[in-house]
Amino acid sequence: MALIKFQEQNALSLFYGAFLWGHIVCFCMILIIVPDLAMAQNISASALEDKSRAPSQRHPEDLRAPALVYKGFTYRPYLSVETRYDSNILRRENDTLSDYIVATRPGVEISKDIGRHRFAIRAEGNIERFTTRAEENKEEFSLELNGRIEANSRWSAPFRLTRINRQRSRDEPTDQALSTKPLDVDIFAAQLGIRRQFNRLSLTLQGNYQDIEFENGDGNDNSAFVVFSDNNRRDIGVMVRAQYDIARPVSLSGDQSRHNLNRIEHSVFAELSAERSLFDRREFESGSFSGNSGSGHEIGALIGLTSQYKGLINGRIGLGYFQQSFDDPGLDDIRNLDFSADIAYHFRPKTTLRFEAERFVDQDNGFTSGVTRSKFILGADHELLHNLYLEGDLEYEDFEFEGIERDDDDIFARLRLRFLNSQNLESGFEAAFGQRSSSIPENEFDRFIFMLRLSGSL
Repeated sequence: MALIKFQEQNALSLFYGAFLWGHIVCFCMILIIVPDLAMAQNISASALEDKSRAPSQRHPEDLRAPALVYKGFTYRPYLSVETRYDSNILRRENDTLSDYIVATRPGVEISKDIGRHRFAIRAEGNIERFTTRAEENKEEFSLELNGRIEANSRWSAPFRLTRINRQRSRDEPTDQALSTKPLDVDIFAAQLGIRRQFNRLSLTLQGNYQDIEFENGDGNDNSAFVVFSDNNRRDIGVMVRAQYDIARPVSLSGDQSRHNLNRIEHSVFAELSAERSLFDRREFESGSFSGNSGSGHEIGALIGLTSQYKGLINGRIGLGYFQQSFDDPGLDDIRNLDFSADIAYHFRPKTTLRFEAERFVDQDNGFTSGVTRSKFILGADHELLHNLYLEGDLEYEDFEFEGIERDDDDIFARLRLRFLNSQNLESGFEAAFGQRSSSIPENEFDRFIFMLRLSGSL
């Protein structure tokens, strides 16, 4: 029996290997053929480049994928196929289970400018297949519509509508037993703002809405029924933001040396936010109400600075305060410092250091008062060759559980090698190690991940 099981696992591994390379060969043929057919309608993608992209998303100018234009619409299709090994797919301390996973991630972004207005739609999917534990298979998708309506140079209205269906990650902490399979999370979110520009000062008023629903399921190892639907809720919020741009005079050479231009290098900002969370119910297993309700409100304030200093430093840093109050008198309020940072320092022509930090209250778990999560990332990337990049980062995250005696800490280290084969094709290798330490020993685990990835875009 053991020999038969071993042979079955080998057969499955060979099947998924053939499946992966079949995708790669077909996709390479598409990448070779399609650009020639659409060359007359290609445009440079640099005009819409997001300067805040992570290093793993950046490309040199001559290796950026062109976009396709047809009847005034700009199309940016892309596809990523990866195979990875995970040494601990269930995130357990004991009785660990490893597996090989094949993930296919298609996506497309379609945009169009109509006069001063801009509209874009983005659709993405994630299909994961596990070799030995099919219960972990995932089918996820997201759909986003965003845009900006401009009345004139001073008044504009940005908006965003998002629909996401995903499976709960095994990395997320929970007080419930592990489910037999990843459970669904369904999210609908909407944002609408009004922005007024006063020369260097801008004011923004933005409304936010989110409806989120969670799936229940059976627990692993004959454990109790796993309930997450107690966190079904609606979040309604408003945010006010003021920003003032600070310009630096720049002298021009040659015939224009007598004229000075003002280049905006820094901006100071202040944000005030308020949010109301309305939980549907807390019925647990019996169908009748029990326990505390998580409904309440949160207020916060954040002040900070964004900078693009002489091309050496690009980033954003903010410091503030937030308070979460609950309607239920049985739950204590949460008060804490708030912070946010995303900084890139280009201290060498080919080397960049990065620092990211954030703090937020996570309500998407089985804890009524939520979990305050503080995350810090220190990373670097180096250009070995014009089309070869070495990247690495070290991540630390602290989980502060409100109302119970528990503390978790995550450490995650990653090393990545990226090769830009052409404008349309990118390949890479990644190795990573993650570890969770906890005041509750059975919640601790560690894991290794090794990954090969092939990505393409048109």
